[in-house]
Amino acid sequence: MKRLLTVLSLLFSIASAAQNCELSGRVMDENGESIPFASIYISSIGKGSMANVDGEFSLIVPCNPYTIQFQSLGFEKKALKIDLTENTEFPVTLKTVSYAVGEVEVDASQENIAYSYIRKATAMAEYYKKQIIAYDCELYIRSFYDPENIPWLAKKLIPEEDLAEMSTGNISEVLLEYSFKRPNTVNQKILAAKSGKIDSLKDGAQYINLNFYNLGGPSIINPLSKNAFAVYEFEHISTYYEDSKAIHKIKIIPRRNGNDLMRGFIYINDKVWNIHNVDVEFQQPMAKLRYQQLYSQVRPNVWMPINHRITADVEILGYEIEIEYLSTLSKLNVLTDPKVDEEILNSLQLAPEEVQFDGNIPPEKKVKLDKLDIKIEEIITKERVTKAESLKLLRLIKQKERQLEEKNDSINKLEITSNKKVTYADSVFSQNDSVWKLNRTIPLSEQEMGIYVERDSLEKVTSGDTAIAEKRNFLGHLLFYKTAKFSKNKKFRFTPYGLLSKATVEYNTVNGFTPYKTLFKAEWLDKKGKYFSFDPSIGYAFYRDRWLADGQLKAQYNGAKRASFFAHVGRSMDDFNREESIPPLLNTISSLFYTRNEKKLFESDFFKIGHQIDLTNGLQLVTKLDFEDRTAQRNNSNFTLTDWWGIEYTSNEPINEEVANDNSLLRNNQSLSLDIELNYTPKQFFRMKDGTKQVLGSKYPTFTANYRQGVQDILSSDANYQFVSFGIIQDLSIRLIDRVTYYVESGTFLQNNSTFFADYKNFNAQPLLFLNNDLANSFKLLDNYRFNTNDRYVEAHLTIEDNRILLKRLPFLSNSGISETINVNYLITEQNINYSEVGYSVDRIFFGMKVGVYAAFEDTDFAAWNVRIGLGGFLNR
Repeated sequence: MKRLLTVLSLLFSIASAAQNCELSGRVMDENGESIPFASIYISSIGKGSMANVDGEFSLIVPCNPYTIQFQSLGFEKKALKIDLTENTEFPVTLKTVSYAVGEVEVDASQENIAYSYIRKATAMAEYYKKQIIAYDCELYIRSFYDPENIPWLAKKLIPEEDLAEMSTGNISEVLLEYSFKRPNTVNQKILAAKSGKIDSLKDGAQYINLNFYNLGGPSIINPLSKNAFAVYEFEHISTYYEDSKAIHKIKIIPRRNGNDLMRGFIYINDKVWNIHNVDVEFQQPMAKLRYQQLYSQVRPNVWMPINHRITADVEILGYEIEIEYLSTLSKLNVLTDPKVDEEILNSLQLAPEEVQFDGNIPPEKKVKLDKLDIKIEEIITKERVTKAESLKLLRLIKQKERQLEEKNDSINKLEITSNKKVTYADSVFSQNDSVWKLNRTIPLSEQEMGIYVERDSLEKVTSGDTAIAEKRNFLGHLLFYKTAKFSKNKKFRFTPYGLLSKATVEYNTVNGFTPYKTLFKAEWLDKKGKYFSFDPSIGYAFYRDRWLADGQLKAQYNGAKRASFFAHVGRSMDDFNREESIPPLLNTISSLFYTRNEKKLFESDFFKIGHQIDLTNGLQLVTKLDFEDRTAQRNNSNFTLTDWWGIEYTSNEPINEEVANDNSLLRNNQSLSLDIELNYTPKQFFRMKDGTKQVLGSKYPTFTANYRQGVQDILSSDANYQFVSFGIIQDLSIRLIDRVTYYVESGTFLQNNSTFFADYKNFNAQPLLFLNNDLANSFKLLDNYRFNTNDRYVEAHLTIEDNRILLKRLPFLSNSGISETINVNYLITEQNINYSEVGYSVDRIFFGMKVGVYAAFEDTDFAAWNVRIGLGGFLNR
């Protein structure tokens, strides 16, 4: 009995210690108005929360005494000491901050002090971006979308069931343990997940791990980037104090309109020059976004965004949708880079009582400064920093970073790891409402509760199976089947295709109408870098009563080196322009609607075998052996859907001066060729996925060298030539220009004892109204065959893409989502005609569509102009 009482007493003690109390209330200003999304933080237990849109907050914590901090932008931070012994509800009133504008001297002849603050913050951002190596925390994430308007036409056309689904919206909540290690290692353990839509529960946690320092690029210019002063003005609004530390409120003012710019406010901590808060908005195509982050000092001089709020008002084709994303971080543990901590301490030269590093660098230790540190410190501690000084400061900090990188070998690694692991707690999808009340750190608003209620009603009408599975009858399977079948060990996958899956119909004047069909795809993958695939296709040319077929095989045996064998065998109709600049669908449209059979074809019975391997990172070797039995063809069909243009089809002979003089270049022939290609990209970054290297790019250009030889007499080959070429290509961003691409290639036939027109060097011509591709080496007005050569050539291309070149400077287009491109292309062959093109295009007009106008010149004479339309690759099939 005594032992039983002891056990019961122990259990009662444990239960008492584990008792929780709910802390709730509403955050208001001095006029009693709610303050939405205020931050609530209990530093002693690392517990954070956020008020909802109505200012309501709720936290469930162990019953103990706490100091609770409440804060919001524009209001003084408030700390309340509360001894929690039971559920407690109370209002919290925050005072508007007392601004200390008078401390900043205003002189009309001087630059606004905000520029100095931003310059210092921009320079120190280079350190703060790299300060945190790793962290772990507990995350609460909530997001919802709520359709506010559905077009009248959609309401009439969409079935009632689907309309109810579309108009209801959805809300999801996730609670998880989250850890991050630089550069890209993420571990997530989903503790609880709740969603209004049943079949979206296992979508996982979509945490937007975004620090404002890293926000930016070609699509949006960060106010703390080195080029910001060219596009932004800054105004010092006020300075206020929080815990005796000065915080500067700075207004971000775009110098021009444009969806690559933001506007709003950024709050900068004095002396340490890092971010305290951010509240900005920017316009993107079809959406207006607002981006808010509240930073907190999670350790002395280590600041992290702990509250995120992103909202989007989306308008597209008459639909209006409201989207909101919220996340709060709590129980944070942070690991910083001691070398970066040291450089921050050296640069700022703060007194020990002003900054500490929790043991990474003892405050009492006097750090010896080198010459770079002294120069950085001289500028950063000035009251006002000029533009020239800020540029010098950025150069000094970059130089210091290079010193650190030389000491740290891990920085120089080219492999970018991306290790993401997601696990689920056993009861993740079965938590009841009482459990969610305990875990939910942001109370639901009336709008969010309404979405849950509507979604719950809808789910009762529509079963889970109906919502996530498509019912197909026998005919549907027969026509459209394309579901993969896996072996027991999941390594082998076989995908048979229904009669209409992977099926196309083409038309050309040689074959007439030709249906093509991929029969199946067989794959084997062991996720250790070994891979095998095979997919056969068949076709039938009705006007020639001729079967066509091909099969492609690839076998990768070393993923780390991208080493593989490949083979392709069959009978096909090939273009004399081997760049395949006119795809079958585009040629079909051009022929049937415009009576333009630009594509000139021959039949090829072929086999190709080859091998590729990365000899070292960035250096790839590709070797190929290619045999073709080529048969000349003539037009067999003159069918067309329209006769609007009053023109007739041309013959199946390429328009080229040499062909006109020597028709034997098109006769039947056999060709066996050996092709060797080297591609080299210095310091090429990559990542490994399933044992296979994936190339990511480099800040250096790619160099190419190619050798091709026609091998005579073997397999009755008629070809006898040697061809070499060299090229360079690079894609980069220069200052505020979004993208600059250049491509230069030169080549020559060392000997051409026996070449046919199909062996000539071809160029990526786009002779039709619709563009097939927009590659760096494409010509927009070049004839498809006129400049093909078996001699020498040089081609050069320059593309400049930016979202503000010409039309975007017009006020009514400045906030549109379009971008603009300037193209300059050049070609010279043994014909000694200097062919050149200049063009201007407007991109991203509507779902990737582009329209451009181009002019061509031969030597100094104007040759032609025309319009080209791109449909985002839709016709490239």
